[in-house]
Amino acid sequence: ESHMTQEEFDALEYPKVPEYMTGEWMAEQIEKERVDPRENPNLLLDMNEQEFWNNIQRKPYAKAILRSEQHWVDRKKVWCKQYERVEIMNQLREDIAEELEDCSMEVKRLVTPMMQYKICETSLWNAMREAHERGA
Repeated sequence: ESHMTQEEFDALEYPKVPEYMTGEWMAEQIEKERVDPRENPNLLLDMNEQEFWNNIQRKPYAKAILRSEQHWVDRKKVWCKQYERVEIMNQLREDIAEELEDCSMEVKRLVTPMMQYKICETSLWNAMREAHERGA
């Protein structure tokens, strides 16, 4: 049982687990690997040998785990980019607020209510950037 339905997994673009990999199949596979060297060539190998780890990676469920791991690595990259963008925007907001501190009270009263809108924030940031480039 899972905490999410298959539709939710599909909506989040999770890698699909092959249909034959049911709980029963996994239990049978584990039992076979415990006793049959044809199913588990690692029964006769030491963990320090490279072939041991190569055999593990060839297993079908290991491939599914690696696909799932790649999915989460990709998601983490997206989250990190989003976080970085939020941090940049927060810093820009702070810069704009510092510049507004130097303005007159009338300008502050006029601009402050509009700061909740992204377009105003972006326009002010562009104006501030251009002013700094021109040395104003």
